[in-house]
Amino acid sequence: MKRLLIGWELGGNHGHLTTCLHVTNALRASYDVVFAVRDVRGASEILGDAAFSYVQAPVPMFRKSRARPAANYSEMLLGEGYADFDLLRGLVHAWLTLLKRLEIDLVLVDHAPTALLACTIADIPAINIGNGFATPPSVFPMPCMRTWEDIPEERLKRADAAVNEQISKVARSFSYTSDLALAELFGGENLLTCLPELDHYPQRSGGTYVGAIFSQPQTQRVDWQGSGEGRVLAYLRPDVPGFLNAMVALRECGAEVVARIPGITKAQARKLAGPRLRIALAPIDFSHLLQDANVMVSYGSSGVVTESLLSGVPQLILAKVVEQQMLALRVAEWGGIAIRKDRSTERLDADLSVLLSDQECRRSVQDFAQRNREYSSKDAVEKIANTVEAILS
Repeated sequence: MKRLLIGWELGGNHGHLTTCLHVTNALRASYDVVFAVRDVRGASEILGDAAFSYVQAPVPMFRKSRARPAANYSEMLLGEGYADFDLLRGLVHAWLTLLKRLEIDLVLVDHAPTALLACTIADIPAINIGNGFATPPSVFPMPCMRTWEDIPEERLKRADAAVNEQISKVARSFSYTSDLALAELFGGENLLTCLPELDHYPQRSGGTYVGAIFSQPQTQRVDWQGSGEGRVLAYLRPDVPGFLNAMVALRECGAEVVARIPGITKAQARKLAGPRLRIALAPIDFSHLLQDANVMVSYGSSGVVTESLLSGVPQLILAKVVEQQMLALRVAEWGGIAIRKDRSTERLDADLSVLLSDQECRRSVQDFAQRNREYSSKDAVEKIANTVEAILS
């Protein structure tokens, strides 16, 4: 039986694991599957009951602090070990060791550029199955991620050149005979697990979009209790800027609210809850609640935003990181969202009131759902599985 490695190296939370779990559930009957994960605690939570093998992915022990936010994918990698030859070589060596010791035949990559580099050196096929942010366009220079700032192209080129020099030096140290560029690593088989309208890089040309893969395989069902018109579903984390203000606004908005808040205790949940605000600590079935929800409040998780929009539910996004802000801007292009920088309780309360009654915004979101009705998580998983089978047959 041929063996697949699922590589996850960058990014936080559980979205990468849940996406890959959907895919591997479709493949496990035909292939031996092993995960190399950034977060083994998350793997214990998500993969534990699924009985998949997993190991710690090679990642830097310490991240380099940045004087300013990364402007493009290359600058981001310079803060993840790519500015340090010995560190990058050590990470690549560790990936190469995993590939060799585990006798891997193919790697499915979800935001794991160093795994891609190792696969290139070892001549092992790899498939990118990340969303638009995790799979940047294969261009030079890598596009600007912070389009709301005035960032000169020369800065992007310098970052690309620095990364390209390092990966070429590292590759040659493992007897790879050609120079390499970051764009080449993303020039292979890319199956984008997002919708074209929600690609973080709208300038991408010729992407293969299989559609988003969302929802956790194991969730509990929660029902709406009231029959009123105002129903708000929320998915937030306590480290999101403005979290406490958002919880106050949700408690006082007058609507029925169901909030999924990973990372807080039962005692904290009791303090934050209210007569019409229930807080779920375990994963819940969003698809069921979205059928009758009027607004989704989130920090911009790609899966949650996509599932909500395909259900015709307007968004209020409190982005924490650049990936989420980029996604929010895409949705804002056609009017399906409120993006909030001012995160005072008063401002958030006003935003909720507007979204609960804004029929134009709801029509924009429903139009989006109609335009993208041909995409489904099931079809996305099937397309990835078919590609794996075609490569390994």
